[in-house]
Amino acid sequence: MRSHAPGKQPAAYSGFAAAGRSFVRWLALAGLAVAVAGCASSPSSSPSSSTPAATGSALVNKPGELPGFVGDGRNTSYPELPRLFTLAAPLPASVVKDETLAPMLATQRKVVNARTFPASQPLDGLPAPVTQRSAQAVLEALERWSHSNRPLSDFVQGYQLQGDGRGNVRFTSYYTPTISLSDRRGGAFTVPIYRKPDGNGPFPSRTDISRGALAGRNLEIAWTNSLIDLYFLQVQGSGVGIYPDGRRRLLSYGGKNGHSYVSIGRKLVEQGEIPVDQVSMQTIRAWMTSHPGQAESVMNLNGSYTFLSFAQNEVTGSAGVPLTPLASAATDSTILPPGTVVLIEMPILDAAGRVDHYQPRLLAVQDRGGAIKGSERLDIYAGAGPQAEQMAGTLKHFGRLWLLLPK
Repeated sequence: MRSHAPGKQPAAYSGFAAAGRSFVRWLALAGLAVAVAGCASSPSSSPSSSTPAATGSALVNKPGELPGFVGDGRNTSYPELPRLFTLAAPLPASVVKDETLAPMLATQRKVVNARTFPASQPLDGLPAPVTQRSAQAVLEALERWSHSNRPLSDFVQGYQLQGDGRGNVRFTSYYTPTISLSDRRGGAFTVPIYRKPDGNGPFPSRTDISRGALAGRNLEIAWTNSLIDLYFLQVQGSGVGIYPDGRRRLLSYGGKNGHSYVSIGRKLVEQGEIPVDQVSMQTIRAWMTSHPGQAESVMNLNGSYTFLSFAQNEVTGSAGVPLTPLASAATDSTILPPGTVVLIEMPILDAAGRVDHYQPRLLAVQDRGGAIKGSERLDIYAGAGPQAEQMAGTLKHFGRLWLLLPK
């Protein structure tokens, strides 16, 4: 679930540019799960420009410390992993300790200590189920590690996620967009933002909603001046609304209409509107902006519609805690449950959108991705602002992931 609240955020992540051609060719074969497929999660947030810097020579892995990934695609040279999780040693060295670590540990304690935390979560390949006590022990170990100069592997045990069967996990990203709002319809503000109707559905498709299927039912919570901005905010799951007088309110995920998600990026490629080696969230938005007469009909190819509601002024995920840019993640919760902590090799991209190096980072699982199914993908929360949007539009690269358990 995604969204964002006013307040100071770490400096935005700046290592991303347009996606590399080799990856986009792979993406076409994989079905064009472009960034707008998003992670139908829903945070609650405060707007600011938002993502901790993920660069710096001190954080770059030394040659030979990591295997030679084909970062723009799967590395098929790895042996197949027999279980969903496989014990791995040693863990990567030089794991990042930055300003995201303390808030991530603090919010994850709230998730783990909640009464709703499941008593036992068995996962294939682990020596024992994930429990509240084991999750607490991991956080205690990470706290000790954060104040030491010793390697992470001295404190926790890592179990590698199978991913595609050879340990390749695709990392994508989501962010908190902004949108112009008005309390009333009038002038340029003619696009309604709907809350979810009462009941269990079925609810109208996006096409039917655009034709007025929900009009006159007192479901409008606000109005906006851009159908395109609303579409991308709905794909992200939440965002920040800005009123003409400067007020800001968080728009939070309020449920779906139950219709299947369709990638409009794939549709635009099939129609010859965007070359396959150029498709990204940014190029899709640019196409819509330059084709205002066709944009709505293309959006309506995606029958899925996200309802919204106003929420607290903080970006929170499905676990109910504030999300930390570059330290919170959305997953398939049946594979990586909320409350767990993972170590990833985060791809750092060069100016051409290819992997320059990998940065070992800790992430807290605090959100759920509606478009994330299985063990092959993890969605990293990037924050808010232009650089976060750039990251969300370009990061679709592979690396490895370890679930951390107590030693």
